[in-house]
Amino acid sequence: MNEKEPAATSEQNRIEAELSKAFHLLCDAFPEPMALCHRSHRVVAVNPAAEKYGRIVGTNCAKGCPGLKAGLCRQAQMVKKEKATWTHLPDGGNGHPSTSYWIPVTGHPDYYFHFGIGITIDYAKNPTEE
Repeated sequence: MNEKEPAATSEQNRIEAELSKAFHLLCDAFPEPMALCHRSHRVVAVNPAAEKYGRIVGTNCAKGCPGLKAGLCRQAQMVKKEKATWTHLPDGGNGHPSTSYWIPVTGHPDYYFHFGIGITIDYAKNPTEE
């Protein structure tokens, strides 16, 4: 084991704790599944909608993701371009349109937000929350 590994892990844990806190403050009320991920695809934090959708902290966000199987994951493009990327599907496999996003976390190039609009809500049928 390298002597610098524990320090690096400690620093990574500190960064992830700070990012997770900010993530939850901003995203817990968002009605669609949302995750904070590491560049390795490891899920760092999820909002309640993502928990209901089956996302689990510590797992690989790409495993079991319908977008990955269809070749639609845009995480690599986001990293390469250093800006938000998305993909839109007229039928996201749920009977209605959806758009998925990969957005880099400013100041933390190893982390990104991953979420979608229309993943669990059909906005054509529910255009507003009453």
